[in-house]
Amino acid sequence: MSSAESIHTPRHEVLASGYQFVEAPRVDDSGAVYFSDLLAGGFYRRTTDGEIRHFIADRKWIGGIVLNADGTVNLVEGSTDIGG
Repeated sequence: MSSAESIHTPRHEVLASGYQFVEAPRVDDSGAVYFSDLLAGGFYRRTTDGEIRHFIADRKWIGGIVLNADGTVNLVEGSTDIGG
């Protein structure tokens, strides 16, 4: 890259805070953001107006979220119990 070229740095916006380890963010057609807190637990949805709804309290290790075309949601949960 020559000195005449500049690097574009996109602006970042904090959508939510206070979580331990946000995982698997997905955005639906309306712009709502779905995510999990891998360590503290929980499955959440943030609407476009900023409201955050907690769907599954304290469910830890949700590491995958699939938003289906029919509006249903599939969650993939892991475990820390290896070999036991």
